[in-house]
Amino acid sequence: MTDQRSIIIFNHAISSQATKKSYFYQLKRFKEFYKIRDYDSLTTIEPKKLQVMIEDFVMNRSSKLESGSLRHSLSALELFFSMNDVVLNWKKSKKLIPKQERKKSGMKAYSIDDIRELIKSCKTYLHEVLIYVIASSGVRVGFVEDLRMKHLKDMPMGCKAITVHADTVYEHTTFMTPEASQKLERYLELRRKKGEKLTPESFVFITEKRRCYNAVILSTQLNRIARDSNIVRTKTHKNRYDIMSAHGLRKFFNTTLKLNQNLNPAIIERLLSHKSNSIPLDSSYFQPTEKDLFEVYQKAIQSLTIDKSSRLEFELEENKERLEKLENSKDRRILELESDVRLIKEFAKSIRKESS
Repeated sequence: MTDQRSIIIFNHAISSQATKKSYFYQLKRFKEFYKIRDYDSLTTIEPKKLQVMIEDFVMNRSSKLESGSLRHSLSALELFFSMNDVVLNWKKSKKLIPKQERKKSGMKAYSIDDIRELIKSCKTYLHEVLIYVIASSGVRVGFVEDLRMKHLKDMPMGCKAITVHADTVYEHTTFMTPEASQKLERYLELRRKKGEKLTPESFVFITEKRRCYNAVILSTQLNRIARDSNIVRTKTHKNRYDIMSAHGLRKFFNTTLKLNQNLNPAIIERLLSHKSNSIPLDSSYFQPTEKDLFEVYQKAIQSLTIDKSSRLEFELEENKERLEKLENSKDRRILELESDVRLIKEFAKSIRKESS
């Protein structure tokens, strides 16, 4: 059925593969709800009848879904029918979506202890690596799609830079902690030992069948890991939880950085690939360099480090550097004082000569 013209033109209107899959799923639910034979048949239904069908579909599902999910479903239907020249009253349909009264699900972030529990529940080393990388970089799960070795770059302090969605309008740069970078290097080394030759064009993360990961596979795996873990997640509505299995990692990153008042919030938003709603044209005119971004990121490395031993190592290294700086500053001060004393002695000596 995906080769029908109604679906072909519908798919051409969507650039993101993830959105295509999600929108097609919503359209399929609508078709099956009314037991319609195929998608082309949907476009032949008389508009007045179709309007009533959509309204009844929304009202039937309003008690089962949150308002956000209903809006998403309507967006898929609106695009499908609009692309197939079917004119309907979408404003009226959207007004039927009830106001969100129930507390929204998925609003909480994972704590650092939660992330440790997730890692304990991983059945493969690759899943562990993915959790370390997402939690330390704040990327969305779609970052795995088409991420290649050439999109990674070594940075100071043992960190790595990631260019996400390279060469697209969604391209942005973020970073990995030394801890996450080490885990990733070990994963890549394991692949080399199995005989795989990694080149700049090689995918960074691959499935067991050596195919590139996609957002759907990764989301499904993270959901399974969260479900099998000992993390206490409260079910808020049907199969929804207060902590989202995948996005909870991104929220951990966001929350961790923003709790540090010494970090530039505009830089944090750029690391998250957020567009600023409060500052018009910020995404066009505010262009921090990779160095600018990393200067802010490195201040949060300790807070983003997951393993207790790694956090302790990082803290000891920071304290060592602090002590060295202090010793250097003390040495400089002593030299300055010795220089001052020498100048005073020479000045006093010259005065004695003049008086004699």
